[in-house]
Amino acid sequence: MPEKMMYFRPMLSRRLHRQCHFWYRIILILAVVWVGGCSGSPQKTQPPLVNLAHLDSLYQEVVLDSLPAAFVHIYCEYPNYQPVEAPGEGIACVDDVARAAIVYLRHHRYTGNENSLIKARKLLQFVLDMQAANGLFYNFIYADYSINKTRENSQPKADWWSWRALWALAEAYAFYVPRDKPYAQFLQGRIRRVLFHIDSLLTRYPATMEAGGFTLPSWLPVQNAADQASIILLGLVPYYETSRDSAVIPMIGLLTAGILQMQIKDSNSVVNGAFLSYRNYWHAWGNSQAQALILAGAALTKTEWIRRGMDEVRLFYPYLLREKLVHFIQFRGSTSKIEQMELTKYEQIAYDIRPLVMGALEAHRATGEERYARLAGELAGWLFGNNPAGAVMYDPVSGRCYDGLL
Repeated sequence: MPEKMMYFRPMLSRRLHRQCHFWYRIILILAVVWVGGCSGSPQKTQPPLVNLAHLDSLYQEVVLDSLPAAFVHIYCEYPNYQPVEAPGEGIACVDDVARAAIVYLRHHRYTGNENSLIKARKLLQFVLDMQAANGLFYNFIYADYSINKTRENSQPKADWWSWRALWALAEAYAFYVPRDKPYAQFLQGRIRRVLFHIDSLLTRYPATMEAGGFTLPSWLPVQNAADQASIILLGLVPYYETSRDSAVIPMIGLLTAGILQMQIKDSNSVVNGAFLSYRNYWHAWGNSQAQALILAGAALTKTEWIRRGMDEVRLFYPYLLREKLVHFIQFRGSTSKIEQMELTKYEQIAYDIRPLVMGALEAHRATGEERYARLAGELAGWLFGNNPAGAVMYDPVSGRCYDGLL
């Protein structure tokens, strides 16, 4: 037991990205990697880790803008898990629906489940219905299905939910090109309305700013939000690989340049190789820089991007594993010589784990080295009890996951 008393809370009422999207995405891919690596020898029958039951229970179909659509509820209350409205926000949001659409698309790809494909299509329609005239996305809807146009984190602006919408639409575009070309072309038109805003951000290149002693890029979202930039890359890369739209190449290049500028290169530090998330902070949630860089490097044959993404996985992830996860670190200094000002281990949430596991898996795919697949499994072990509380966080019988450790 660590120095402070720990407990885990049965809070299955938190945001979907903490309890559903995270698990289905990680387990699906881990399962594929594991099966691929073990297919040569017979295995005992094991109950599947992937269980969409809880996500299915949050799924609700609706008609928006005269077309069949669907969403997933943001919150549901323990112990009965009945959906409840988020005060001031609403009952559903693009942030979560976009990621749920990716889950169902990938579930269909891995299993052939047609029901998952139907759900993905209707969730994508919700995302499309939330696209504003400026090309970006409103985020929340109220219980009467009207759009929340007043809350700050529901405005159609260049922020997390718009990038996640792009990610979902891009994955869907790549999926549908060989299956339903007219629909894919329609999705491409909607994607291009987002690209304008990415291009606008990048006009600030090569401007920089100072924060905590660091010289940082100011052409990323919110000036230097490398975490948000990584989500944009997760959308742009599959879009480019399918469309070969040459206009996207400089976008990928400048986003990557900004992320690389935020990598710590202090060989005397335990955080060597880590990418700052925003300003002079590193945080675990949504921090997909390693995955995005390796993915982009593989798509555009940029070995330097792959190597730098691998450096975070190879050098920094084992430190996080030894520490049984760190939630937040504030630094002072420069990317070559740093001092830790603040380190917070808690709260630890499932949303912290997904980027780490996906980064390690991307490293495995890029190199074929088994050690990275093993690292991914060890990091995902946080959900099976390899955490400071020794608590099993995920229940494969119900598909639910505890929200986190305090």
